[in-house]
Amino acid sequence: MKQSPRLMSHLQRAEDHVQNAQESWDATDLSRCAECVEYLRHAADELLLAQQFTGESDVPSAEMAAKAKDRLQRLHSSVNRLSRLVDAAMGFHRRLALDTGMEEAVTSESNG
Repeated sequence: MKQSPRLMSHLQRAEDHVQNAQESWDATDLSRCAECVEYLRHAADELLLAQQFTGESDVPSAEMAAKAKDRLQRLHSSVNRLSRLVDAAMGFHRRLALDTGMEEAVTSESNG
């Protein structure tokens, strides 16, 4: 059981970051989207570290290995899902800013 504590600690930290990302998620607030991105980056880093300890020799039993693999897959799915939501929200805000900027430019041209 020499490596499993590190594996489990990385998985726990990744889960904590994903939970923080979910709690910070707000599609209507760009600063909250940016906060969510930071949590997702930290979660992804922890997942990469956790994957280093998922080899057969690092996990004391097949049952623990299966549970760790399930947690990894679930966390990957959560990170991917939230990443797509953040990308969509940020894209919407960028488009809205462009549209708003263009309208102001058109208005100032016709008035000036």
